[in-house]
Amino acid sequence: MNTSNFGKKKRQPVEKRGRQFLQRGVDIEIKQSKIKGAGKGAYALRDIKKGEVLNFYKGKKITGQQYEKMTKDSDYAFSVTCKGKEILYDAQKVKDGNWTRYMNHARGRTKGENVEPYYYGCKVYFRTIRPIKKGTELLFDYGDDYWV
Repeated sequence: MNTSNFGKKKRQPVEKRGRQFLQRGVDIEIKQSKIKGAGKGAYALRDIKKGEVLNFYKGKKITGQQYEKMTKDSDYAFSVTCKGKEILYDAQKVKDGNWTRYMNHARGRTKGENVEPYYYGCKVYFRTIRPIKKGTELLFDYGDDYWV
């Protein structure tokens, strides 16, 4: 489960500003990650500017209690606190409509982190924290809780 701490800065998501999110097959390609044992990763099909909102994390909305009752932990569950309650978005079974689930882990900016999660209106969004060159894998820090 991913429980990253989100940036404090609230930025209005792109759909509110009349722009489109990045799309798989147009802006993003899913292929084997260069990170050993990571499986597939999300790669830029074009240069992406710093501060660009990429997309939001899509998944089945469940509570922390529902997650705890699952027989197997999901590697694709993203946790947020919304209005004082824990909500998880489990993307384990949401594959085609959620390319953000393929972004892999990088600890610290010196290890290649180029994306950060943040929340807006109880949803998890991703934005770039530096320019990303075409062909680069999109990476963010999953947070310490992921590795427990």
